[in-house]
This record gives sequence, structure tokens and C-alpha cells, in this order.
Amino acid sequence: MYKLPKYISEEEFSKDGIQKMLNSGEVGSIVDTSGNYNLSFDKITDESKLGNYLISIPIEKTQQKQEQISTFYNTEFEEFTTIEGVDRDDDVDNLYSDVVDREQDRIEEEQLLQAQIDELSSILDKEMERNVKFKEDASEMYTASKDLIISQRIKNGEGTAKADFSAKFPFLPLTAEQLENGRDGDVDQFPFLEQ
Repeated sequence: MYKLPKYISEEEFSKDGIQKMLNSGEVGSIVDTSGNYNLSFDKITDESKLGNYLISIPIEKTQQKQEQISTFYNTEFEEFTTIEGVDRDDDVDNLYSDVVDREQDRIEEEQLLQAQIDELSSILDKEMERNVKFKEDASEMYTASKDLIISQRIKNGEGTAKADFSAKFPFLPLTAEQLENGRDGDVDQFPFLEQ
């Protein structure tokens, strides 16, 4: 059985009036033209009307509007939405690991490329040193050979001074015409040097 709240059951309301109110479901609250409820604070007697002291508030289920709710809350299901064979977390993890792997591969390729560049640079430096050394050695050999050949020609009586011989290998003696015109226009050119 329904038990009345203490503030109603302990007051001196008419028991018949309370029973009538419970059976009908209407309190008979006094409402003015503006929609305000008027309550009495006078002492309760058997003749007091319940509607002067109590307010009946109807309970109804409020209808929610979807657009108002979706403004503040996500209305899509996020739980239990896994599609068979697809896991969104796995997709994000796979994407992240793919990006990390590609970045790691790029870094390794750059490091390999830099190591190859450093190695080629070292080889090039060594080759240039060898080339310079070769040219220096070859130039010394050429000059020594030229001096030796010309000195042998002078000993054989083909000329008396270095100026009597051609600047080109095999350093033949100049003709009288070439001597009159001043050398043969030949320049002493080291044969291994590029022109």
C-alpha cells in the first residue's frame, strides 16, 4: 500500500479529502492567470483544502529532439561497431608502424648514401694525389730523358747547344732554315699532359 509522505500524513488534513485526492489523482491546486501556483501557509485544519497547501506536478516523458542532442553529444554508436575482419585500432597501429618503417628506411638509405659519398670522395682524393704524383714523376722523367737525348746528340756532333734541337720528341737537330727563323715554332710540350 502507498504510504503518504510525513509532511502530509502528520498534518490535520481531512482523511476523506486525502483519499479523494488519491483516487482522483487531482489535487486541485490554485493557479492564477499568469500560471503561478498559490500556496497557503496558514495552520492546517480539517476544513483546509489540500489544493491550498499542495501542488500537483504532472510527470510526463519529455520528447527529445535529435538535432538538439547531436549538437552536444555524439549520437553515433562507437561501441560494438567493429566490422568483421577490420579493427580500427589495428588500422591506426599499422598505419603508424608503416610510417615509422618508411622513415627508418629513408634514414638508413640516407646514411648508406652518405657512406658511399664519403667513400667515393676518399677514393677520388687518393686518385687525384696519385695522378698529380704520376704527372710530377712523368714530367721529371720526360725532362731527364730530353736532357739525356740532347746531351747524347751533342756528343755525337749533331749540335753544340740545347737551342740547336727541336723541342718535340725525338729532339732532332734543327735545319739551317729553322735556325735562321729562330726555332721551328715548336713548344716543349710534355706528351702526357692534356692540352
